[in-house]
Amino acid sequence: MKKYIISIFLCLYFTISYSQFGVGIGYEVSGNSDYNSALKVNLENLSFNNNNKGFIIGLDLGMNFIQGNMTGYIGLNEYPEDATGEYLNTVFTPALKLGFQLTRSLYITGSGGMNFLKEYKDFNAKGSIGKYSVATGNKNSSPYYRVGLSSVRGSLSPNIGFGSNGFYAGATFYFGNASNKIKRVYNTKIAQADAKKKLKELKKSKIEIAGYKISNLNIYDLESLVRVFLADCNDHGIQIKSSISATFQNLNDNTIALALGGNNDSKIEIKVDPILWKNSSIEKKMYTLYHELGHDVLNLDHGEGGKMMFNYSEMEYSWDNFFEDKEYMFSFYLDNRLNEESFKRTPKDNI
Repeated sequence: MKKYIISIFLCLYFTISYSQFGVGIGYEVSGNSDYNSALKVNLENLSFNNNNKGFIIGLDLGMNFIQGNMTGYIGLNEYPEDATGEYLNTVFTPALKLGFQLTRSLYITGSGGMNFLKEYKDFNAKGSIGKYSVATGNKNSSPYYRVGLSSVRGSLSPNIGFGSNGFYAGATFYFGNASNKIKRVYNTKIAQADAKKKLKELKKSKIEIAGYKISNLNIYDLESLVRVFLADCNDHGIQIKSSISATFQNLNDNTIALALGGNNDSKIEIKVDPILWKNSSIEKKMYTLYHELGHDVLNLDHGEGGKMMFNYSEMEYSWDNFFEDKEYMFSFYLDNRLNEESFKRTPKDNI
């Protein structure tokens, strides 16, 4: 028994080192008189893999209590006239809990362990003592299992379940920065689902940029996306011949992309944050890239070129925003390109 519990705690300890920790409490109502109803406490961790897929591992502990336990004070056969003929049980239930993410916020959970029962004889004495119980020394054990569902959207997670010992209802509280992490993962999954939906819609559409179908673009091939911009420049009568360096790199302060080649007509250099890029829609990706290439290739500063060259980005863009704003940017450049001094600037981070 002790080895069983220790092994579970060791497993849980090493998991805690890399996961969010939570404590839960609940109540299990049983229709079986052997188990009665029990208070449940759980210690668990909520973890996420590299794909933001969540899983739970933890330890469940259940126990109930007998009113008026006089074991050690009154002998089992000391007052036979008080015996009611009924027998009660206390139950101690250690179990291992596992959970796996089904949807954005719904987890399926399962617990498996053992019921350790201790039998008590029921008595009812006349006078002030009233009902009491005394342990008989009989012990028993049986398998324990429970299947349930948990809703995880923030720090507090409600859960329900049903199993060998009856119906369960409870909640788990996750400590630390779990709430922000869970919400970020939850929102990321919403964004990813929306992106997949938009991609399906995009494949049905015939949106093109400079002859390139949007649905055929590889959004992780940054150099090819830069070449789309250059083809767009060419369509507007702007000839660009520069080497291209477009790579992914972790950036600071929620910066999606950064232009480093401004006022250097021989080189185009763009850095893109991989996480923010992955979680952005195709519309925002292209809008952001055109903004940075407006700096790098056209040498435009904030305030030059209309809304596409504005300092701050919006949460989201539409294709109408993209096409309207890029046309204004190109028109601005063509109308002002003779005055080259007006385009000199110092490279800076942007969206």
